[in-house]
Amino acid sequence: MTGEEFADALAHSLEERENLLKIMSMNHYDMEDNSRIERLTEFKVVYGKSLAEARNCLDKFFTEMTVQDKQNFIFSFFRLCLGFPLIRW
Repeated sequence: MTGEEFADALAHSLEERENLLKIMSMNHYDMEDNSRIERLTEFKVVYGKSLAEARNCLDKFFTEMTVQDKQNFIFSFFRLCLGFPLIRW
């Protein structure tokens, strides 16, 4: 899979998850204060699994990437999903 194909597949995987993206872009302090602990725990477990799956995809399709490259990609991608801008110093 090329980088472009991977990016396309990743983007399409989010197309029908509008509610998830809205939840992920909201103030997480508010979410934690106004959620039942069971639901919050469930959300965080699933979120953790999504990070692991993203790492698995990079391991499979981009073997030339270093561990740091993969970590940087995951941090950048999920940061964008959370609605935070990327800041380069």
